[in-house]
Amino acid sequence: MEGFFLYRLPDTSDFKGGKGPIHSGFSAGFIISSFDNSPQALLSIEKRRNFSFHDLIDFQNAFYQKGVTSYSPTRLFPFPSETTSETTHSRNIHTIKDSLLNGEKTISCTVIKGDDRIDIAASLLSLSTSFPKAFVFCFFTPQSGLWIGASPELLLKKDGEELFTMALAGTRPVGLNEEWDSKNLDEQGMVVRYIEDVLKKYHLPFHHPDTPISKTAGPIEHLCTSFKIKGSGLSPDALSKFLSDFSPTPALCGLPKEKAYRLIKESENFSRGYYGGFVGPWQPLGDFSFFVLLRALRIEKEGWCMYAGGGITKYSEPEAEWMETRRKASSIIDRIAFIK
Repeated sequence: MEGFFLYRLPDTSDFKGGKGPIHSGFSAGFIISSFDNSPQALLSIEKRRNFSFHDLIDFQNAFYQKGVTSYSPTRLFPFPSETTSETTHSRNIHTIKDSLLNGEKTISCTVIKGDDRIDIAASLLSLSTSFPKAFVFCFFTPQSGLWIGASPELLLKKDGEELFTMALAGTRPVGLNEEWDSKNLDEQGMVVRYIEDVLKKYHLPFHHPDTPISKTAGPIEHLCTSFKIKGSGLSPDALSKFLSDFSPTPALCGLPKEKAYRLIKESENFSRGYYGGFVGPWQPLGDFSFFVLLRALRIEKEGWCMYAGGGITKYSEPEAEWMETRRKASSIIDRIAFIK
């Protein structure tokens, strides 16, 4: 059983790709981890051979061809059954808000489905051009299915003897010449404090600016605080434990984490699967780059789906939260090449 991956790191132009066996757990290659940190869903794609855009086109032709059995679903997570309506999303928000205290938040997610066929290679190039500062990726395993996306959120990167991460929260359209509102600033502050607490737990010294900056992701922008962490100081075993604490981040799950996760499971009628987990290249004892799996489409032969969510607090307004999910979704869907 084999999988493949293609990715382009932020602020670079070259794609790197590979194809090979799929392993459980952390192994050299391309890592895929689910939203719920399920050990059986943690996969590594080993690079035995190169994988290029030409190979992606060949895969696409076989993927959509009727009668091909090599890409039949053996998925770990079910494909969502329906698109989330605004009414359902509003009801979920009210349910979540009734359970939240001041200073708490939960991420409420929606699903958009379509039955179009997608030109995967053209879409990957389109995302790369539109989001030069994003991690642009495509991967396939029989367990995960096919995913394509452009993530703006770094989870954790090792570069030599230093680690890097970011707190990314808050969303609004690009071009508003005004201060960020208190709701978005509060969300950003929650994520910053959570990251600080996890780094302190593992005795990792860190530094970050006192004031967040606005980070552009196509037509929308987010509040971002970048962390620089001194010393790599994490063995592979310690890294696995650290990532279990770190992911899903408060920007994808909420705070307190256990309560937010419970509210998500109670309010959403679908599995997030790999959405909200993380992906990226990893080498044992070497450098790595893990990004949160968001702003992405999951693609099957019968159609595609996209997940989009937002942070819910006691002060959230359902209509505003719905519009935020539409902006996030359209930033990607508008740049996908559909086969006519």
